[in-house]
Amino acid sequence: MFDASSISKRTWTVFSLTCTIVFLVRWHYDSFGIPEKYLDFHGSTEHDDLSLANATLGFSHLTAISSEDESSPLAWRIAGLRGASNRTGIEMGVAPRRDATVKELHRVQQGGEGKHPKEGSALAWIAHVDNLRRFVDNNGTEETLMAFEDDVDWDVDIRKHLAPSGPIAAAIRNITGSKHQDDIQSYPFGLEWDVLWLGHCGFEVLDGHSKIAFEDQSILLPEQMKGMLGRNVYANLRPHTRELYTRIAGLCTFAYGVTQEGARKLISIGEKGGQGFDFSTHVACKAGFLRCVGVMPELFHQMKAVGGNMKSSISESNAAAGLDWGNSGLAEGGTEDPSEEVRYFTFNVPYSARCNADRDDSPEERVQCLPNKRDWENYQV
Repeated sequence: MFDASSISKRTWTVFSLTCTIVFLVRWHYDSFGIPEKYLDFHGSTEHDDLSLANATLGFSHLTAISSEDESSPLAWRIAGLRGASNRTGIEMGVAPRRDATVKELHRVQQGGEGKHPKEGSALAWIAHVDNLRRFVDNNGTEETLMAFEDDVDWDVDIRKHLAPSGPIAAAIRNITGSKHQDDIQSYPFGLEWDVLWLGHCGFEVLDGHSKIAFEDQSILLPEQMKGMLGRNVYANLRPHTRELYTRIAGLCTFAYGVTQEGARKLISIGEKGGQGFDFSTHVACKAGFLRCVGVMPELFHQMKAVGGNMKSSISESNAAAGLDWGNSGLAEGGTEDPSEEVRYFTFNVPYSARCNADRDDSPEERVQCLPNKRDWENYQV
């Protein structure tokens, strides 16, 4: 029979300490928001077809960062993300929300060098770093992560574009000197990079870069696309040509991949604070601290929701929560008319997965959600 009195005091101490550690780990696990909330995914995560990316687009994990309150009547971001994911057979989690402490905000806003971010950008910094920490802390079981902002959009053929045997993945492996060329199904992009900038609003090509260009009939013409600096971003791009570069410094973090090493480097930057997340990443790429690879034109871009009361939705709900970078997206001279019907569009994406969420793949069914002429002039990317 079991006799509790026979157990030594030391044994009880060890047992009690173990229980305490397990409790604290479990508390950290739960309070940090793990596991993520997954979008309603109905596809398969496994397949052997190298001409099509898997459900996580060749990455170990996909996560969207969001602060949107889905119960709000003005909410549209996560609902659209859910529709786009199911339309294209993508499995994606949504990073949990949490309240940042005053100490955390102060550290991000007052740390580092250069321009200090406002509260919204500081909260975004914290959300991105939290997401990276979850990835790094997952016992090394995941080698790559793709992070998205919650208004991101992509083409309906994204899984074809990022196929292991496709030209984009092949260019990334070749230009970075991948050590995993013999297993492109497991490592379609290799691991010899820190940040893979696939969703941006333009990037600066740095000295010492390498470049691969290849034909891609799926992309828009250069004059149909717009970047942070206007049309000039794509002015030198040949029609129906996609380019891949090493040594770039991007703008906007609509979608970016990281390796374990890249995530740790970004976390170290975040711990210092200062400037916005995308700009801090830009600076680290430019300084050579991060090995940054980018594709032009981008594969992911943010969707815009304009008209009606969407301006108030953005400024009150999302900017305050830190994921809209503190503005509505209007360029100087832009206007919002509350009486106008809400409309949605995405720069630079030929066939929006969000707009085609309830449509099939037949050519007559697909629709484009590109900005009209007025939107093109009035709205930033």
